[in-house]
Amino acid sequence: MSRFPSSSNDLSTLSPCPLHNGVQDLRPPRNETGPHRRIRSRRRRPRNILLLLHQRHIRQDELFQVRVDYPKSAVDAATAATSTSQPVILPGPDTPPIVGLDAPWLNYNFETDPEMYCSVIKEYCWAGNVNNDFVVRKNPVRQWYHAPWMHWSANGREPIHGLTFERPTPKLELSRTQDRVLQTWACGFYNAAGASAFERIWRDPNNPRWDKKEFPDGFQFPVGTAVFKILMTDATNDEVPSMAGAPVMKAVIAQPPTPEQEAQSWTWQASKRNDFASDLRLLQVDFAVRDDRAPIGWVFGTFMYDGSQKDQNPWDRIIPVGLMWGNDPQLWPADAAKGAKPKESWLSKCADDLRKSMGGTRPSWGWNGRMNGPADNFISACASCHSTSQTGPRAPMVQSPSWTDAQKMHLFRNIRGTEPFGDPLGASSNTPSTTTTTTSSSSRSNTAPTKANNDRVSGDYSLQLMIGMANYQAWRIGQSLIRRTMVKIPYTSAWREAADVEAKRDLLRAGPVYVDGDGGSGSGVGEERNGEEGNKGEGKEEEESARS
Repeated sequence: MSRFPSSSNDLSTLSPCPLHNGVQDLRPPRNETGPHRRIRSRRRRPRNILLLLHQRHIRQDELFQVRVDYPKSAVDAATAATSTSQPVILPGPDTPPIVGLDAPWLNYNFETDPEMYCSVIKEYCWAGNVNNDFVVRKNPVRQWYHAPWMHWSANGREPIHGLTFERPTPKLELSRTQDRVLQTWACGFYNAAGASAFERIWRDPNNPRWDKKEFPDGFQFPVGTAVFKILMTDATNDEVPSMAGAPVMKAVIAQPPTPEQEAQSWTWQASKRNDFASDLRLLQVDFAVRDDRAPIGWVFGTFMYDGSQKDQNPWDRIIPVGLMWGNDPQLWPADAAKGAKPKESWLSKCADDLRKSMGGTRPSWGWNGRMNGPADNFISACASCHSTSQTGPRAPMVQSPSWTDAQKMHLFRNIRGTEPFGDPLGASSNTPSTTTTTTSSSSRSNTAPTKANNDRVSGDYSLQLMIGMANYQAWRIGQSLIRRTMVKIPYTSAWREAADVEAKRDLLRAGPVYVDGDGGSGSGVGEERNGEEGNKGEGKEEEESARS
């Protein structure tokens, strides 16, 4: 397994691990002395890895290796520059990109030429990745990296391509012939500019810093950051006809859901995996790029696979679904009911026609006409879901039917990257009634009462940053020598009566239960879904949003 040197800021010095290179594994060498000598991971890789290697003829070098040898932070480079250095000025929509900045999308206007904007980003992300099976360390064109700590949880990375379990697609949502719940698995990639922000946080992998002391003015990815994610599904051609000819990836996916899990697919987790590899096929490609011309500092976009396209390479048979550069905070439900459309989203007519032709139950891409992808929750939207990334208490990523309009619109504010989302509760019960009863959007405010944000730091729309840090903190608590002496899980009746090894692991993944002073117990850190989800809702429309 990978080992951390006792003191090093260079993650590239870590010994390689076929599953989790870099910061993914914090166990010290067995012969190490000192206060952390006894810290050891409770989690063990299931025997299915050996089965894959020996029975399925998969070589060790074919297994996923996370890349976390992040480049030095741009903030540090700026600090080292002279005080007379001039600030970088962003180009306008019609000016060339910044010299030396690998961000060609800045040369195009996402509002007036959205298709070209999408095309440039697609070529940027595909170059050197498609022909190398998305093994980023082999990319000769530009450097790409992964988010750390996405392996730790029931929905964490599988071993072949590092895919994480995303929101399951309910029956009939994609097409009239989709007669079962579909699995969706995804992997995200950050370019060098985006990875430099991870370097600043994870410079010391045993003591990551994402707090006010490290980021007094707020955390933000630098201009030029690009992130993309491929989403693969186990759908067949009969279930989703538009999938014909889609690219295939091997992955160790979850066992089929039980009837109970199918009935409540938004609660389904991938804690029980197969011991063999399955074929997954391309459904969707998401991207997000830093562009300060957008109200939120980001432009989000989505492609979907379309089997009717004639490109020779199946990875090129994707069409834009749309772009989103803001949350349309003035588009309230009453306005949408009267026919108002989003002004900060662009949707492709071709993709919308394809959605309608398949006859699925999905009424739109995103909430009230906003942009979202085919694998995502239609009562959410790209930017709104990602805006919840912050330290401290998590905010719901998907609205509940019981919420007031003010509470729903709390999810659809235009928040700059350095600004925390704020109070997870959103609008409180003392919100003036005019907030939800007035029909004129100009007389409303969607800035709901929030608690002080002094102790919170924004994640700048990166759910993988938030989820990865939560995974690390959960692991760290479970490994603490002091707290381990109080962990009750291994000694409870639930542990002894667990039906199998996976059930025992689930208890550990859910977090330790500690004995308090009066002999009672309290819960430890809980589990959240990877991939850009976490908060389950109530009822049929409460599947979690699956964007990361």
